[in-house]
Amino acid sequence: MTLTKLPAVMLAGGGSGAASGFINPESYGLKAVGVSGADPALNKIALESALAAGPVLLPSKTYQVTGIDFTGKIILLGCGADSKLVVTGAGAGIHIAIPAGNVGTILRDFSIEPSVSGGGTYGIHCEQTHANGYMANWEISGISMDLSKPWGSISINLDNHIASADGFFTGVIEKCVMTTGPNGGIVGDHIGDSIIIRKNVVSGGLGVSINCIQVAGARQLVIQDNNLTSRNGQIYLEACGQATIRNNWCEHPAYMGEFVGVVTTAELFLTNCYMCDILYNTISGGSGQPGPDGITPIAGASYGVRLVGTTQLTIIGPRNWIAAVGIAKISDTSTSGTNSAISTGTGANVLA
Repeated sequence: MTLTKLPAVMLAGGGSGAASGFINPESYGLKAVGVSGADPALNKIALESALAAGPVLLPSKTYQVTGIDFTGKIILLGCGADSKLVVTGAGAGIHIAIPAGNVGTILRDFSIEPSVSGGGTYGIHCEQTHANGYMANWEISGISMDLSKPWGSISINLDNHIASADGFFTGVIEKCVMTTGPNGGIVGDHIGDSIIIRKNVVSGGLGVSINCIQVAGARQLVIQDNNLTSRNGQIYLEACGQATIRNNWCEHPAYMGEFVGVVTTAELFLTNCYMCDILYNTISGGSGQPGPDGITPIAGASYGVRLVGTTQLTIIGPRNWIAAVGIAKISDTSTSGTNSAISTGTGANVLA
């Protein structure tokens, strides 16, 4: 991403909010559950109109909407988990189309959930729609998603399926709570440089907790301080450069039942990655522990950490704690022969 592409406000370090302050979307007709005339389809129109007018502060109420569709930058803040959007439609809860440049989008401190378990498609869907599009200096933080109501596909989806060269960069997903849905918790498709995923809870479900593919040449993905539990592996990285996976709790709890392994055979799985560091993580695959009946052992992940494809110059350690997996705690079947696991001294991994 060249600096000359960025708007002048970003180059100058300018802010992202409107000078007049935040908009109360109820002034545009948004009506809370229980208020006469509240209608999900009308609420969709009202909230989209408010977002088009400027940064929105969502009151501490519950609102039903059929989903939000928006093109370009938005700022939507809540007052915490009690600011709630309940999505009755079949699509995404919030869909942001990115036709060219999007700088400064903020989604912060509210709840969003489908009206029924498995409803909708994505909780939050940011989608690149232009070959030269990009989303920069963005933030998704403090978003609460009901753990008992997974989305129909993915909780948070950074979607650059068109492989725009710039795509998503310089952004953060943090302090969010979600389940995975069948296809993932946090998914990044062809993401770019300098993205941080930290301090999130991804609990339960059948998808991989964090699943990221980088666009060619991208670097510096940080996955840190997350609490991840899934039956299909916790972290899957493909074609990622200089990724840091640090201080994460990665577990397949036995009470969830058998390992699914649709995408990966390991709790942490790296394919065709370059110069990544995996350190200070707790990794437990669930194999051999008593399952939901308290007696019968369940089958867990085959591996704790697995490197495949052309993965190279990757270091496993120091001080990962890896336990309860079926075949091997660490497996490197990549073709590079340049990876290493710290196995001796005070910085060694613990293979329990």
